[in-house]
Amino acid sequence: MDNIQKQAINLYNKNLLFLKNYDHSLYNRIVMLDELINTQQYKERYHLEYIKEEKDFDILDTQTGTYIYNRKPSKFIQEALNNTNCDKDNSFDLLNPNVYNYRHPISIDKNEPLSRREQFLYVNDIFEFTNIFKMSTVYKKKKFKYIEKFVFAGTLLGTHILPIHNKLKCSFYLIYEYNLEIFRLSLFTTDYSSIATDSKIIFSIMEDKLKAEEKISALFHHAIKANYMVKYYCTNYNIHDLFDRILAVASHKTPLAYNYTKIIEGLYKPFFKNIKKYPILNTIKKHTLLNNKKILFIAAGPSLDKNIDWLIENQNNYVIITIGAAVARLIEHNILPDIIVTADADEIIENQFPKKIRDKIKNIPLIASAITYSKVLECFNSDNVVLFEVIGQFKSTSHNVYGYSVGEMTLNICSVLGAEEIYLLGTDLALDQETGDSHISGHQTSVKKEISEKELKLNAFMDNGTYSLGTSTLLVKGNFTDKVLTTILLEKSITSYSKTIDIIFKKNKNIKIYNLSDGAYINRTIPLKIAEIQNQNNTKKISSNIIKDYLNNSSQFGFTHQELKKLQESLSVLEKLLDKVQDIENKQTSTYNEFVLQQYQLLGIIANDLAYFSSFLLDRIFINYMLTIEPYLGYHFNDEDIDESKYLDDIKKIWIKQFRRIALEYKEIISNGIKKENPS
Repeated sequence: MDNIQKQAINLYNKNLLFLKNYDHSLYNRIVMLDELINTQQYKERYHLEYIKEEKDFDILDTQTGTYIYNRKPSKFIQEALNNTNCDKDNSFDLLNPNVYNYRHPISIDKNEPLSRREQFLYVNDIFEFTNIFKMSTVYKKKKFKYIEKFVFAGTLLGTHILPIHNKLKCSFYLIYEYNLEIFRLSLFTTDYSSIATDSKIIFSIMEDKLKAEEKISALFHHAIKANYMVKYYCTNYNIHDLFDRILAVASHKTPLAYNYTKIIEGLYKPFFKNIKKYPILNTIKKHTLLNNKKILFIAAGPSLDKNIDWLIENQNNYVIITIGAAVARLIEHNILPDIIVTADADEIIENQFPKKIRDKIKNIPLIASAITYSKVLECFNSDNVVLFEVIGQFKSTSHNVYGYSVGEMTLNICSVLGAEEIYLLGTDLALDQETGDSHISGHQTSVKKEISEKELKLNAFMDNGTYSLGTSTLLVKGNFTDKVLTTILLEKSITSYSKTIDIIFKKNKNIKIYNLSDGAYINRTIPLKIAEIQNQNNTKKISSNIIKDYLNNSSQFGFTHQELKKLQESLSVLEKLLDKVQDIENKQTSTYNEFVLQQYQLLGIIANDLAYFSSFLLDRIFINYMLTIEPYLGYHFNDEDIDESKYLDDIKKIWIKQFRRIALEYKEIISNGIKKENPS
């Protein structure tokens, strides 16, 4: 027994030394827990117990008096090993079945909304590959040659981890454990350093939601060709909402969310069209327009309708800034906003500004993203319109206005213009807990959901094994209550608002943001019920003419000589990329892995030369293309029965054709965009 204890202590010290060099933050937390245990400041709940008849360790839960392995650790290990194979069992399928399984190309009608046309363009690109393989990605019986990414959901003593690693030899592991005390015990029994000699390990041990999601995100950043599946083994002990988090991060990280066709069709094309007609706001300059003003930022959540009477009565106490989705509702109640903000390139946004209200809004200053659909801009007098850069950045006087949606961008714009006291109304970011509405009635993307009692108590992220951005629900912290129900899509905005506010606070620590909405809590905002507001009629309105003149004087038409020069340089570097594509086309390729290595030669140019133009998203176009296509190819070539020679030549031809086409599309747009430009 003494020898067994000595071996366990030696392994513990070996693991500590490993963590000190490999994950120093985790190492410090273990050392701190050790110190608390040794000084009796922390009373252990879990004890390591040696089961003599098993010749192995178990965990005694002193709170319940039970053994976690039921005194049969060897049975647990063997079952874990038997149930983990190179197949699809216990895995997250990351290839959207509705995108990667088309059997026919889609005909594209120019009258389709932009978002649909963008989607059809990349789906048709993917179809060229699916048409070669002619195999479904949802086939359950597929046998892989190898597994690249693996999640250990719960460690317990980790005694199953090394045997599974020896069996699968995965390249990347996420090792997750909700309890630091339990993970500390695994250091006595599992040699993590031996796994790290062959593979990359990401530890997520007893971390908060944001930190855990960072670690999960890191799993997707490695080996993009393997982002078709993540396999897992779950101990079913203390894993909390890990699987929900993995799926949520996967939905956030999908390359289809802001894909290469969207960059071309929804960024480059509208930007170079709009910049010829409207000036770009200087978002680097420190503005004073909204200094010493109470700003009421109105979004289109359910709280707007519920508080419309208060708003009618108090509209003159605030400078009202609103997003396009709420404009018609305000005009319906004779509330004229002082500034309107809009951001989307999609034609459907024109519906937010129906003809019957255009005479009332045409003289209101509009601050629009530079990619806004041109007919939306034409709803306003041209001298009332200024643009701001979003996503990409072509002007030297622009900061990228961050935001997942127009709401976060508007909050950012308020800060840019000097606001220091902002009140949020309609920024619910949650379902109305009584009606199930996600937005005000009539909103274009509004969801109305029947809310069950179960959903009000537990997450309903998965429904029959699937999830939906718009309808799958999560419980999050409420603004006025402990928990509120929201959707995955709205939860994305909660995260985005938090990031936006972090950016705002870095620039101005004195800013105060009050949330009047009866929805989700947003980090760093101050919950404030409307009944508690002490209104004083001391906020002077700013006239439309003053706002318009200020914005126009702070904006610039066209490009400077230096900006034009950089755009021209991007075309020269693009030629270098095209030359390398030609080199790859001329080379013989005998295996899929050889083709992957040839592609990596392009990554050198993308990561270095094109990265200089990252503000144009030039590097991101090609990275996104690879993120879209490579996992699909990786999935099919990772098959026990595949004959690579049957597919490889055709795959390479299509890949090169599409890659080259994307480069030439960029070249054409930029060349036309800077043609006959009169720099200031």
